[in-house]
Amino acid sequence: MSIDTSVDRCSVNENQGKKGEETMKTQLQEKTNGKLVNALLVGFAVMMCAGSAFGATLLFSEDFEGMTVGAAIGDQTGWTEGGDGYASGTIVDGNYLRMSGGYPKGASYWDYVRRDVSGLGSNAVTLQYSVDTGNNLVAGQYYGRRVQWGIDDASGDPLVQVAMLDFDSNLTFNGEDYSGLLSGAGSTYVFDINFSTDTVQLTRNGTVIGTEALLGGDRSIADVSALLFETNGYFTSTTRTVRLDADNIRLSVIPEPASLALVGFGGLLLLRRRRR
Repeated sequence: MSIDTSVDRCSVNENQGKKGEETMKTQLQEKTNGKLVNALLVGFAVMMCAGSAFGATLLFSEDFEGMTVGAAIGDQTGWTEGGDGYASGTIVDGNYLRMSGGYPKGASYWDYVRRDVSGLGSNAVTLQYSVDTGNNLVAGQYYGRRVQWGIDDASGDPLVQVAMLDFDSNLTFNGEDYSGLLSGAGSTYVFDINFSTDTVQLTRNGTVIGTEALLGGDRSIADVSALLFETNGYFTSTTRTVRLDADNIRLSVIPEPASLALVGFGGLLLLRRRRR
């Protein structure tokens, strides 16, 4: 007696087809997951290498665009001026801050503009301060002009300070000599501050200039109280002008590499859970 096995063959073929389809789906999912893992790993590596620019939280900014050209900076909210009164800060055409004045011969003079940034409301370990600056210093002219800017604490003592002196072609960064780096042309300065190591790295126009200790020893973000811009001079022969420009001021909290690592590993864990 013959037995009809056509139904059994159909069942077998159907099961084999389902298994093949499931295998293809599994392979496709694994391939997709593999691409996602690679993308996460690449992104994680990029974050680790470029953490200073990734995920920054802006705490303070000023581009002077909302201020009237010709207005005194001391009349603007949060800004104060002081010193000997020979240089003053005003908003000039193009909407940026200019400190300018003529210092008479025979004595030393000093003026400043200060922006209060106290109470930033963060316990971050890393802080980035960036500012565009320009000045009228010319190396080698020996007029004794000086401009400087940086970050002060509540007592008026600096954490970070850059100073330019045209009489000896010098730039100093937190008290250390960086001779030959004086420039009157417009430049972007970026200070990357690490409060866990009490150090600050200075970058100008994308080039790292150096890393120095924070002034004043053990510091935290709570010590950041004011942004300071100063001009001064000592002229023995004739009156000379001193000018310092500033624009596009930014204070940002930068994620630490450990925080970035948590982001990357979190993505991998979610992917693993999805695969299950």
